[in-house]
Amino acid sequence: MSDPHVRLSSPAPPHRRALSPGHEAVVHGPLELNTKMSHIQPEKVPVTPAAEAPLNLEEYIDPHLFKQLPPLFSTTPHVTDLQAYTTHSLLARPTLFSIAQLSQRLLTASNPTDYQRILHLWILRLASLSLLSLPLIAEAEAQALSDFNTSDIFRTKTGHSVIPWTLRVLLVKIQTQAHGQLGIAKYYSLAREARIESWKSAKRSPDDQSDPSDLTTQRWETRLLKCGLYIAAMLSHIKDFAAAFEHVSAMLDSCPADDGHVGAKVKIMQVMALLCVEAGDETRAVLWFDKLPNHTADPIPETPTVLLEQAAASLSVTEPPNEDKVERDTLFTPTEPPPATVVTGGTTHFNTDKGGDANAAALASDNAGKCNVAIAYLYDGRVDMARVLFKELIATGFRFTDLIFSFCLLDELKHEIQRISEYL
Repeated sequence: MSDPHVRLSSPAPPHRRALSPGHEAVVHGPLELNTKMSHIQPEKVPVTPAAEAPLNLEEYIDPHLFKQLPPLFSTTPHVTDLQAYTTHSLLARPTLFSIAQLSQRLLTASNPTDYQRILHLWILRLASLSLLSLPLIAEAEAQALSDFNTSDIFRTKTGHSVIPWTLRVLLVKIQTQAHGQLGIAKYYSLAREARIESWKSAKRSPDDQSDPSDLTTQRWETRLLKCGLYIAAMLSHIKDFAAAFEHVSAMLDSCPADDGHVGAKVKIMQVMALLCVEAGDETRAVLWFDKLPNHTADPIPETPTVLLEQAAASLSVTEPPNEDKVERDTLFTPTEPPPATVVTGGTTHFNTDKGGDANAAALASDNAGKCNVAIAYLYDGRVDMARVLFKELIATGFRFTDLIFSFCLLDELKHEIQRISEYL
């Protein structure tokens, strides 16, 4: 493997400009909202506008759509209060497994015309499967949703999609994970849509209430930011660190310096730090960690509860590699099940009469668990604590996989849990 310093600082490869469906998406950064649009393509007229014909999503709650999960954590009860979970415990494998089970149970019991509930439950299901490192299951289930980003049936007569933006973004990642350049092109397409809508929103009169689907410029700006972060994640996923570094640098340069964009700027800097970590560039990663605001006023105590959460986060449910996806339904047989666990509220308890502390310590030292804990620390602004763990992981030669994706998906999961709490 070449020196990561060289890879990050080298010019972007020639195909860099070919990744976007349009020249403008490359020339202008994802956050440049004030760019004049020289041409706007006419919007498609939907065949069956959702605003006039209520959606019936019966085919998307069919129990046969869902694959059987590995028989791990079989004693974990269904989660009923996700709001009580800390960031750390949301990345714990038993919690994610329970979320996946709960969302499936609620989906199959949903009223097929309650489309908002169904669509948001799908976000929980696919996000939890992705964070569990079960890409084959996620991809198999997402096949049923393949037309959510393309079909006019899911758009109102004004052209707005009724599919939640989070689900549209998540589906690109899952459906194109084996085809990185296609995924990048699709993210640029979503970014272009968001940029056009942002421009239209800025031109719209404040008194114009003709379409309740219209969103504010700030909402579209947030969507542009997420598209940019997912593009960086996809570039890192295909190990094109030079292009990823150039892309994130352009995002940072184009981010306005006013107080209203402080949060966006911090998020971009966090992704830049993760990009350096994933490339194995410890020196540059430390430099970016030093630039991030560090929340030290209320540090997370190293209590037994936190140690157990860290231990649970290390439990792996990774699918065995297999190129033949015809056999996907026979892949998920664990070789050695982990200790049984019970998740209650924000605490994870190990069901063992003896050796509980030893099990927790052993699991907490697991590199995959450390990586999850470090992501949680960074998300919560505990930069010093995240830096220590990432430094240890780099020193051990740990191979980071989809680090930026996990960070972005955690953000989606936390926001979605707050939005969907009424359904749980």
